[in-house]
Amino acid sequence: MCHRSKAGSDNMAIYRNNLWSVERPNTATYLLIAVNIAVFGLCLSQSNSAAIPSDVLLRYGAMYSLAIVKHEYWRLVTHAFLHANLLHIATNMICLMLWGGPLEKRVGAFYFLLIYFCAIIAGAITSYQYHSGNYLAVVRCKFPEFVKINGFVIGATFGLLLWGHMSSAMPSANATGWWVAYGAACCVAIKLVDLVLSLKKGLAIIVAAFAVANSGLVLYAGGELSESVNEACVSQPFARIEFIAAMLNAACAQYGMAIVFIAAGTFAITIVAYSHELRRGIGDIGFVGASLTAERKRRDGI
Repeated sequence: MCHRSKAGSDNMAIYRNNLWSVERPNTATYLLIAVNIAVFGLCLSQSNSAAIPSDVLLRYGAMYSLAIVKHEYWRLVTHAFLHANLLHIATNMICLMLWGGPLEKRVGAFYFLLIYFCAIIAGAITSYQYHSGNYLAVVRCKFPEFVKINGFVIGATFGLLLWGHMSSAMPSANATGWWVAYGAACCVAIKLVDLVLSLKKGLAIIVAAFAVANSGLVLYAGGELSESVNEACVSQPFARIEFIAAMLNAACAQYGMAIVFIAAGTFAITIVAYSHELRRGIGDIGFVGASLTAERKRRDGI
């Protein structure tokens, strides 16, 4: 159920349910999102694929190791508005929307923009100081697309569920520690995937791990959403649609079994969707892992 805040006309609308609350972004946040999308569209129009080539990114302001030496200080700002692909910009804009709105509401548009630009300049300078290669990077392994997409879905879903759990049942004083732990866990998971992909048959291991993780995520989400499902079982929001109402009634009657069935189906769908990568990983005699290892050695980073 949605409720609108009544604290005054200057307060943003807050949408709440029993899991989490999301504050609607204000003008400055919307402006930054619009600029990022416009720049991505401009770069995309000059690319032959969904992935933006490095030469296009460099042309429009990407940061590189000689930028400050050549006095190209404008790159300290412009790099933040460039994104390599659709997944990259989608994740960044979601984060900007979720966390930019509350910050802008609390400090105002001017100080929000000041914090934003100071942060991106500081990030560029820090990366410049601690990176010796031609391009700025963190993780050296070049992940396959399915790894990036599935990994983002798992990480974002767990993040949303954690956010909902904290907003409904956890004091705000404990929230910072949990978010730090969540961020650290994500970094460890990324590096672990990086290393496993470099092993013989590592690609097959990652496919199996994603199948288990996806099904486990369904089980976890099913437990977290049990109260919402129970409310839907009582209110019958789809009573006019017989097919959906029948499925909902069946799930309500055996909720635990329904979640297990969905989790098993998610496992099977993941295996089928990544069957090509699974066969490639199973048949790997060292070439896949060696190619990814060589890619890591050509990149600076952790």
